[in-house]
Amino acid sequence: MCFAVVLSVNIGWGQASLLSSSRTHFSHRLLDTEGGHTQVGDINGDGKNDIVVHHQRHLAWFPYPGYQKQTIQEGNFSGDRFTLTDLDQDGDLDLVSGKGRDETNYQICWYENPRPAGQASSRWREHVVGPQSQYVKDLMAVDMDQDGQMDVIARSHGYTHIFFRHSEGWQSRRINHPFKEGMALADLDRDGDMDIVLNGFWLETPTHPRQEEFKQHTIAEKWFTQKSGSWQDNCASVAVGDMDGDGLPDVLLSHSEKVDWPVAWYSVDSPTQVKTGPWREHVIAEVFDWCETLQVGDINRDGYLDVMAAKFERDHENPKYMNEPPFPIVIFYNFKGDGSQWTSHQVADTGVYAGILGDVGSDGDLDIIGPRSYWKGPVELWENRLGDKPLALDQWHYIQVDETRDKRCFGLAFGDINRDGYQDIVAGKWFYRNPGGDMTGDWERVDIDEQIDALVIVDADMDEFGDIIGLKPNEQYWYEAIDKQGSRWRKTRIGSLPIDDHRLSTQIYGVGQLIPGGKREVILSNYFLEIPARPQEGDWPTTKYSSEGNGYAIGDIDRDGLLDVGGSYRVQGKDLVPGTRNVTWDCSRTCWWKNPGNARSHWQRFDIGTATHADRYALTDLNGDRRLDLVITEERYPGHVANGSCYWFEQPASPEEPWSRHLVVTQLSMNNLDVGDVDQDGDIDLVTCEHTMPYQGKPAPGGIKLEIWANDGRGRFTSHIVDREKESHLGAQLVDLDADGDLDIVSIAWRDFKYLHVWRNDAVRKE
Repeated sequence: MCFAVVLSVNIGWGQASLLSSSRTHFSHRLLDTEGGHTQVGDINGDGKNDIVVHHQRHLAWFPYPGYQKQTIQEGNFSGDRFTLTDLDQDGDLDLVSGKGRDETNYQICWYENPRPAGQASSRWREHVVGPQSQYVKDLMAVDMDQDGQMDVIARSHGYTHIFFRHSEGWQSRRINHPFKEGMALADLDRDGDMDIVLNGFWLETPTHPRQEEFKQHTIAEKWFTQKSGSWQDNCASVAVGDMDGDGLPDVLLSHSEKVDWPVAWYSVDSPTQVKTGPWREHVIAEVFDWCETLQVGDINRDGYLDVMAAKFERDHENPKYMNEPPFPIVIFYNFKGDGSQWTSHQVADTGVYAGILGDVGSDGDLDIIGPRSYWKGPVELWENRLGDKPLALDQWHYIQVDETRDKRCFGLAFGDINRDGYQDIVAGKWFYRNPGGDMTGDWERVDIDEQIDALVIVDADMDEFGDIIGLKPNEQYWYEAIDKQGSRWRKTRIGSLPIDDHRLSTQIYGVGQLIPGGKREVILSNYFLEIPARPQEGDWPTTKYSSEGNGYAIGDIDRDGLLDVGGSYRVQGKDLVPGTRNVTWDCSRTCWWKNPGNARSHWQRFDIGTATHADRYALTDLNGDRRLDLVITEERYPGHVANGSCYWFEQPASPEEPWSRHLVVTQLSMNNLDVGDVDQDGDIDLVTCEHTMPYQGKPAPGGIKLEIWANDGRGRFTSHIVDREKESHLGAQLVDLDADGDLDIVSIAWRDFKYLHVWRNDAVRKE
């Protein structure tokens, strides 16, 4: 168990609040006594990521799991960064590096992986990309001109070289810009191509990058306008990631060669402001000295991007610029997922230079790799052990939150309404205040509105009072708490969409950043509502994303940076399904709708496969291939025959093609589904619960189960029963109610609607 720590070295936390703890822990291993920069990738094609080291005198790789050093090439190599990419498009990773040790003899070269014809352990053939008149600080590869071939981008102090690949060789283009170091690549302006992000400014890639001008845009001037005259001026580390989950890339910066500078991230509110600004600064650490390592990734696997920062030790041969120990390697956990609150975890105090985050061994988590400094070794690996000891799946304590509910509902949502650090529950017309602690105390119930079905918790007006979206038949309302405890609520009518399921509200609802920037959108049935700048004026802008079906699973299916929607639509089925009134086999076509970019124009539909009365949906990566899969459960009414199934549809390389269908289980009707890493072993598990109804004088059958389906990492599942005989409908939802680091389960019901169920997960409590 790793707890938040405040370091005694010169790191100031400033505006960031240190909250909670993390189960993330690391084991340490020395890889090589010599130094050298590092990258991670599957070199030998065995499906497991290896470690590659770039040393002045040689290039080498360390195969997982034995890490026995294999030399790629010997020579005179240079640069603070190198990169791995399939440059010749033959299905394996090649290596791109700087070469040469004087200013008249620098080159960019690439080294051809002998695979697939030979063995990766053989010597790699050298190819020259082009000359480089200055030392290489940053080196990356991407298809800049979108011609299907990988190009090479190399930053030096005062310019960046782009080497465009073509059939006859390489075309070089030099872009001059302010000094001095730091580079990342990202599609900042969301126009479909990669832009070049540098120390406090970025270069907009034009439509024709081989000929047209790269326009320079400012992020924060202080990172490139330092004028002390020292070589240390304007040295930065740069990273890019969506730190606040608004669908827009944010830029992270730290100073790599000075003291008293922050680790900070910068954001804008809309795609337009990416070019015009202003970019707002958000401080993670007020002071982090000599921060040459700055990396972004979901280190504790909570779905939010975290930050890894590290100080390095300077060469002792120059006393003027020596720095003093300790040399902290720190992870900043993005506690709430919006970049506003951070928990720190110091991994080590020995330092790292140009350190990286990478999934060594391809076990689903991010490890830390790097040398202690630019001038010395060793090269070290801190292996993430979060998934090595899975949580138990049999430690559940049942809590009956309510047994007097007098009305059916579809709504079930979670959020910290009163800001006490615990997730509260909104379900139907009621708000339930979490008592905290072990949650066995009184869950105070507050009436929101007698006629409403509250579906969504979302911050509509960015103030300190809770906000809820609720529905009546064909009417939509925003409810805002009048006091901080959520004891009273005022309502504003925000729409009159024709949404009326069972004369109640809708079973399809959620929140997501469908339009990049600004506030998240509210998904209701086959519509989504935008939250305007002045939500109190009502009549929120509305878009109908589909006229042919419904879906409420949200995720970036085609990996273009935009959130799509997964679901199904009805088709003509085959024979009648036994035990149902009118359901036919294969009467659902599972599908997804592609976000068009501005989200308001036509959403193109792509079919995935078939199901029978698909009811619940989730988008998640179940087999570790970094592509979102679609999980569905099927409904049966009245549910007396065990012929409802849970399937997952495996996304192929091209998501526009049909997806493979895999069966998880066939049992009674499943109107419940959620996904999450319940056992914290690095893969996504499923939770389902059966649902049945009395019919034609026959009682509902017994034997219904609430189950966790534990994933083996490849999409094969094992059942773990949590409880029996507690009917659920639109329940079995995962949320950490008690802030102890594991996922609890919450359910509402349809047949037994008077109950609100909570199953407290005690797996962490009993560690």
